[in-house]
Amino acid sequence: MTDEYGKGVAMDVAGLSPAALEAFFAHATLGLCVINEGLRFVRVNEALAQFNSLPMEGHVGKTIEEALGERGRRLAEICQQVFATKAAAYGALTEGFDPVAKVQKYFAVDVLPVRDERGAMTAVLGMVRDVTSARHVEQEREVILRRERAARENAEAANTAKDRFLAALSHELRTPLTPVVVAADLLMRDPKLPEFIRDELALIRRNVELEARLIDDLLDLTRITRGQLHLVMETIDARGCLRAAIDICGAEIHAKNLRWQVNIPNEPLAVRADASRVQQVLWNILKNAIKFTPSGGLVTVSAGQTAPDARGHRWVEVRVIDTGIGIAAEMIDKVFDAFERGGAGGGDHHTQFGGLGLGLAISKAITELHGGTLEAASEGTGKGATFVLRMPLADAARISECSPPPGPASDVEPTRPLRVLLVEDHPDSAAVIRRLLRANGHTIYYAPTVADARAALDREAFDVVVSDIGLPDGTGLDVVDHILRRGLTLPAVAVSGYGMEEDLARSKAAGFKAHLTKPINPKVLEATLVAITRR
Repeated sequence: MTDEYGKGVAMDVAGLSPAALEAFFAHATLGLCVINEGLRFVRVNEALAQFNSLPMEGHVGKTIEEALGERGRRLAEICQQVFATKAAAYGALTEGFDPVAKVQKYFAVDVLPVRDERGAMTAVLGMVRDVTSARHVEQEREVILRRERAARENAEAANTAKDRFLAALSHELRTPLTPVVVAADLLMRDPKLPEFIRDELALIRRNVELEARLIDDLLDLTRITRGQLHLVMETIDARGCLRAAIDICGAEIHAKNLRWQVNIPNEPLAVRADASRVQQVLWNILKNAIKFTPSGGLVTVSAGQTAPDARGHRWVEVRVIDTGIGIAAEMIDKVFDAFERGGAGGGDHHTQFGGLGLGLAISKAITELHGGTLEAASEGTGKGATFVLRMPLADAARISECSPPPGPASDVEPTRPLRVLLVEDHPDSAAVIRRLLRANGHTIYYAPTVADARAALDREAFDVVVSDIGLPDGTGLDVVDHILRRGLTLPAVAVSGYGMEEDLARSKAAGFKAHLTKPINPKVLEATLVAITRR
C-alpha cells in the first residue's frame, strides 16, 4: 500500500459521522485502534486483534509495549511522533514475530491525530494493513534479483578469467613457433641449399603457419560468440583479397596435384569490408575445397557481380566449386556449425582430414557481420561441393580510399642499416630474431628484461626498438613508457604472442607504432621496420 492510499482513507474517516465511524470501526478489514497520549490502547477492532493474534481485551487499557512487546516498538515510535508534531504519519512499515502464529509479520501503518470539538488533540487513530504476503513476494523478488546479479557477476568473472586464460594460452602457444619460422626462413636464404632441403623447410614453415591459424581460429570463435570481433571497415576491391588467398593456397594446390580454374573479372569488385577478414573468409573456403578434394581433382574459382535482386540490390559473388568428396544431405545444415565437418556420408572426418572444424563457422559469422551470406550446396556423397560467398556491392569510385589487405610482402624495400634494441626474454626467439636482423644488415643490441632495456636506452642511441610484451620484470609497455619519459623520438614495434584486439589496442595506446603477433613473418617484420623508420 502507498502513502496516498493511507491519506485517502484518512480523509474519508475524518468526514464520517459518529455513527458511521462506529460502523467503520466494527466492519473495516483494516486493523483500527485508538491510542491515548500515554500510548495505551483505548479501543481496537477485531481485524487488528486478528493481525496481532491477540484478543481485543488483550489490547484495551494496556500500553503498546505491554500488549505487543518488542514487535510494538515501531508503532509506539510513530505514535510518539504524531503526538509531538500534531501531524499524521503515513505508510510506515512495521514488523515483528507473531508468537502465536510463529511467523514474521509485516504491517503498513498510518497514524492520524484525533481531535475533540475544540480542535484539541486527544488521541491518535491507527490504521494497520497486513502486508506480509506482499512483503514476502517482494523479498522473493529481491532474492531472485540478487541471485541473478550474482550469477551475472560470476559469469562476467568467468568470462574475464577465460579471456585471461585464452590470452595466456595464445602467448604460450605462439611464442615457441617464432624460432621455427625464422630459422626456416634463414636457412632457405642459403643459395647452396639443395632443393629437396629447401622444400622440406617450406613444409615446416607451412605447418607452423597452419598451427598459428588454428590458434587464431580458437580466438576468433571466442570473439564472435561474445560479439567482440572488431572490424575495420573500408571500401576494398575484393579481387585483391581473392588473389591473395589463391596465392597463399598455391603451394598446397601444387603439393596435392590439384588443378585450378580461376575466373576473375577485369572490373573492380567493390565491397565495404574489413580487408583482412574478407581474405580470411576466402582462404577458409579455398582451404576447405583443397582439403576435401583428392589428388588430380579440380577446384574452380569464379567471381563477379550479380544482377539486381528483387529489391534492386546487387552483390559481389565468389563461387568455389570442387570435385571432392561432397557433402551428405543430412550434413548440409551442419557444415557451418563450430567443430562440425560434414563430409561424405556424414562420417567422422576429424581423424581423416584433421583440423578443428572452425574455419567455416568463423567464415559464415564474419560474412554475416558484413551483411553478406555464405552458403553451401552439394548433390551428395562423392559429387563435390559448391560454396557461394555474397557481399553487398559498394561504390567502386571509393576503392582508392583504402589500402590492400595486410599480408606477407613478397619484395621488401631494402632499408638502411639500423641500430635495433631487441627486448625479448624467450632465448630461442631472441637468438633467431637477432640472426634475422643481422642478416638484413642491422646492428642488434639485446636486452632480456625491462631493466636491461632501460639501461641500454640510457646508455646508447637506437633507431628502433623491437620488444616483446610479456617480460620477466614488467612489460614492453614499460619500455615504451621509459622512451616517452626520456623524450626520445624512437619508434617501437611490439612482437608478442598476445594478439587479441585489446592487446593491439593497448600497444597502440602505449605508443607502439606497430604490433606483430607471433609467430612473426620475417618479411613482414622487415617491411614494418622500413615503414616506421623511413625518413
